[in-house]
Amino acid sequence: MAGFWTRQFQLPGTPAQRRFDLIFGIVAPVLCVLLDPVIFRPFAGGSWFLRHLRLLAYLEIAISIAALSYYQITNRASSFLAGALAGGAFFAFSLGAAMFPMTLIGMLFLIGILGLTPFFTSFVYLRNAIRSWRVCEARSSRPVGMVPAIFGFILILAFPAGVQKAVFHYGDRALNAVQSGSDFPKAVRTLKWLHYDTDEIAFTYQKTNDAAKRERLARAFVAITGETVQERLMQLND
Repeated sequence: MAGFWTRQFQLPGTPAQRRFDLIFGIVAPVLCVLLDPVIFRPFAGGSWFLRHLRLLAYLEIAISIAALSYYQITNRASSFLAGALAGGAFFAFSLGAAMFPMTLIGMLFLIGILGLTPFFTSFVYLRNAIRSWRVCEARSSRPVGMVPAIFGFILILAFPAGVQKAVFHYGDRALNAVQSGSDFPKAVRTLKWLHYDTDEIAFTYQKTNDAAKRERLARAFVAITGETVQERLMQLND
């Protein structure tokens, strides 16, 4: 009889394994995003833990869930899909590792145990990546090509990172436009549309000594958030 870990990656998957994959590969990540109190969302009197990477994380989670759902529903394996699922596993594990110090603190209050979810999610994606690869090997008399798998791995990580980088670029340009007064209304609309990190606007306000720039930053902050920049800085400094 195969050992526990061997059974986790055998084909075909058992009904219990499929339920586990559904819960920790799809349902749990969605719930963690919706119920997230501090990782990507601001909390009372504080800032975000990984606020700068929120868009990257949300895109990565969405694409990974789409890839896993496709494989679970259709059972159509490919080396490209295996690589994409492996990329999802890598991201989930990296996120869990980044969150781990916060998770340890949160576990003192029990809720922190939710911070372990990315590790379970990483296992789910790794298991499905391996199974997709093995299906490809079983149905082909030739060695499975590594190039599509590598491409899938890189693409699932690079696309969200590229979008996040573009948002950083256009957001920083808009923030500079706000400070200079160059097409102020358009710059504010751009910051709103990009959901630019308003704490960054507050910190920029705090650091600058130019009265005109401070006034424009304060106006932009009110237009975007509905609160004054001074109120937000008081919260952040408490």
